Parts: sequence; C-alpha cells; structure tokens
Amino acid sequence: MKEINNNFLFFVKHVWKDFIEGSHHKKISEKFNLFSKNKIQRLIINIPPRHTKSSFASFLFPAWMLGRNPNIKISQISYNPQASTYYLSKTKKLIDNSTYKKIFKTRLKNSVDESKLETVQGGLYNKLDCFDEDIADLDIDLLIIDDPHSEEDLSNIDKLNETFDWYSQKLFKTLQPGTLIVLIMSRCSINDLTGRLLHPESKIKEMDEWEILKLPVISPKKEPLWPDFWKLDELQKIRDTISNDEWNFKWMQDTKK
Repeated sequence: MKEINNNFLFFVKHVWKDFIEGSHHKKISEKFNLFSKNKIQRLIINIPPRHTKSSFASFLFPAWMLGRNPNIKISQISYNPQASTYYLSKTKKLIDNSTYKKIFKTRLKNSVDESKLETVQGGLYNKLDCFDEDIADLDIDLLIIDDPHSEEDLSNIDKLNETFDWYSQKLFKTLQPGTLIVLIMSRCSINDLTGRLLHPESKIKEMDEWEILKLPVISPKKEPLWPDFWKLDELQKIRDTISNDEWNFKWMQDTKK
C-alpha cells in the first residue's frame, strides 16, 4: 500500500483493472509524483487526443491527491463543463469504492451538489464553470486546467485571449503561495494557452517556472506513443484525413511553421 500511496502509476494500475499502459503514462506519472512532493509547482503536458489525458488529470490524479492529503483543495476547469462534471463524478465514485478505502482514509461528505465533492477531513474537489469566473474567494491548493480550448475557439482570437486573460489577470493575481498548477492539453494554435504562457515576452513566463512535457503521437524513430493501443497504420489514416496544421499541432505537439 505504501508504494501505491507514493507512486501515481501504481495507484492507477491498482484501481483501473483494464488499464493499458504506455510509455507516456510513466512519464506523466513521474511528473505527478514530483507534484505530490512539492518538487515542481507548474506543469504543462502537451499530449495528443485519446491518450487518457482527462482520465489521468481530471479523474485519477485528483483521487490520488485527495487520498494522500484528505484536506487538499483542488479545482478543475475545462472549456467543457459537462466533461468536468463527468470526471468529478467518476472521482467521487472511486473514492467511495471499497478498493480505494482499503488504501486511503479519505472519506466524503454526503452531498447532492454535482459541482464539487468534499471530504470529511476538510478537502475539496470542485469544478469551475467558465474562464471568466471570479475565483477571488476560492482556496486552491491544486488547479487542473484540462483542455482549455474548444474547436470553435481556434478561429476566434478573442476567445483565446479571454482564456489567457483569465489566467494572467484573475487567476494569477489571486493564487495563494504554493499553489500547484497542471495544464494538460493538445496543442491547437500558437496563440493557445500553452503558447501564450511560454511566449518569450510573456510576463507570466518570467514569474512562473514551467516544467514542460511534450508528447508527440509518433516519435522521431517513427514509433507510436502508445503502440499497445494506437498502431502506426491507424495513426496514418488520421494523418491522411486532416490538415497539416491539425496534425502538427494536435497530434504532434509541433507548433513550428
């Protein structure tokens, strides 16, 4: 049980019986382990679609962190509030599961509020509904930004700016010392949140030290990122049906023009 408590990937394997492991899962787990020990505070993960992005970041990671620290305050935000509700619900079911209870002492309060779950030890996992929400009164120990942009946002620079403005003008100014932040997304534009946060002239970049994990769907050696789930010929079919920009950004995490 001690290994499960200290290693995120061990926890995943223990509670997800049909889990198909890939090398990217180990890399993400290593970063999450560092998070849990406060050895990194800012993490950007750029990862292709359908590689368990949200299952890891918005479902299993919050459950594990609440297990390790039952009074931690976690907030999650996505462009899709329905998806946020779904993953929060999955987290609640897992924490109430007997397998989980054998590992951790974390227990949940009874509640009908679908926007959050609370532990009896004072912890919290809640979802934020939109990128203009006022968060001044929230205590946030861990913020998870999971897919900040919709497809419609990509052709709307105002929407892309709105997301960055929320981070830089509302969120950043209200964070308490030591707040952990993970941004996990597929790249979609040079002006997406990853691009804006890492821009050389960004004042936020000067103040935040970001750990970057970039995971292209095909390696320079022409190997799939997750070969036990995605075969090379299946990825090639996708490559043949989408634009160069969509392939390079969303699947390869490559923003060079």
